[in-house]
Amino acid sequence: MTLRRASPNSGQWMAARAKAPRPPLARALRYAEQVIEGRIPACVFVRQACERQLRDLSRRRWPYRFDPLAAERICRFAELLPHIKGPMAGQRIELAPWQAFILTTAFGWVRADTGKRRFRRSTSRCRAATARPRCPMRRRSTC
Repeated sequence: MTLRRASPNSGQWMAARAKAPRPPLARALRYAEQVIEGRIPACVFVRQACERQLRDLSRRRWPYRFDPLAAERICRFAELLPHIKGPMAGQRIELAPWQAFILTTAFGWVRADTGKRRFRRSTSRCRAATARPRCPMRRRSTC
């Protein structure tokens, strides 16, 4: 939170509320819902991954559980890293919803009995400029 003057000539200060970004987990879930609803164009494989994620979250009896703290932790770490090239060099990375979805899915699922991760490997394909603010899947609908 930052401080700003209540009025230009007053000596009083008030807290300026910065627009808080949505937590990465909320962005990831919203992304999955929007892909399934068809509001975000995606290929068949991405749609299936989103459907599986939401279906698995609603399951009750099975050997895996979703650990929201582990999912948030990896996203928070990624958002601490700076851009290293281009006009945004030095600024911290803000994960796009599709990037948050990939990280939360890969790192959030753990075995209920051992706590080890469900997914040991993850593959992601996208065009060369992945850190751009615009989602790369908006232009093309194939993987």
